[in-house]
Amino acid sequence: MKKQDKTIATGMIIFLIAALSVLPGLAGPAQAEDAAAFYKGKTMTLIISSRAGSSVDLISRMIAPMLATALEATVVPKNMPAAGGMEGLNFVATKARPDGLTIGLRDSASCYLNQLMQAPGAQWDISTLKYIANIQPSTMLIYATPGGAVKTVDDLRKAKGLKFSSVSPRGWMTSAIAGTIELLGLDAKIISGFKGSAGAAMAVSKGEANASAAESYSVLRYEKKGQALPLFASTTKKNPAYPNLPTITEIVDAPKDSVPLFMAGLASGKLMFMPPGTADDKVAHLAGVTWKIINGEAFKAEFFKRVGTDVWEENVTGAESAKLAREMMTQKTLGKQMLAILEKYRP
Repeated sequence: MKKQDKTIATGMIIFLIAALSVLPGLAGPAQAEDAAAFYKGKTMTLIISSRAGSSVDLISRMIAPMLATALEATVVPKNMPAAGGMEGLNFVATKARPDGLTIGLRDSASCYLNQLMQAPGAQWDISTLKYIANIQPSTMLIYATPGGAVKTVDDLRKAKGLKFSSVSPRGWMTSAIAGTIELLGLDAKIISGFKGSAGAAMAVSKGEANASAAESYSVLRYEKKGQALPLFASTTKKNPAYPNLPTITEIVDAPKDSVPLFMAGLASGKLMFMPPGTADDKVAHLAGVTWKIINGEAFKAEFFKRVGTDVWEENVTGAESAKLAREMMTQKTLGKQMLAILEKYRP
């Protein structure tokens, strides 16, 4: 090879290495080192888009000190729960500086569904947020009143005038219930307005509602209190807490791309994200540090202790979360179709 050719080839290699090093998720060693150094001694804000005492708040306050230790930084949790948690999400998406020092945490289904269904007040764009991880995403279980008339899926199908208790008119729980009602062809309405899944469970236990839905670790608690009789998983996969319960697709045939099945089976975890425009090297560094934390034994033990369960779901990477968000936003009519289904089951 001639000297000139060697020079050109060498230059191209250097150029390619430099180009690859700035691609999202492919931060080079120098950039990773710079990002690590950047966080040492800094003060970060963790915006909790939920009220104190919620499951989002619980996870946020678990991870904040672990993240602070790993980064050698100070992480200050701050609750911004107004407008059903939209306050915090809107702040991170539209007002927070993209300087790498602000992280948001919100249940993922609320992020997705409120935008898809154009909820009043939703100002964010899920396709532009910078994702760190989705912690412990889980799906819903449908449960009934212990000692009530509904003891099986067949009882649900035969019953008339069923009442399902829920929290918000367009939230994850309501969406899962509406998708389930649609798939099973139930004669039912959804009564929303209860305070959290605990309030919905209390309504079921008192006979004010016939059934409801909740995450597996919540249903485990309600069952122990005599507030829930688990019936089935509203998704396509077996629930690790209740492996003997049927899935909704074992009960009824449904196309994989059907809107009711999407609503019934959407998983929701505690989604960590950063403002649009945050530098990729900072996002990649925080994603890597967070991934080690949430898959470590210390976090798992603390999770089991605080949540009161030994059920463990697979965490989802920030890259996978970003991909899902982009895919959702390509479904231009999905939100309208979901709204139409929800409207059918309002009182």
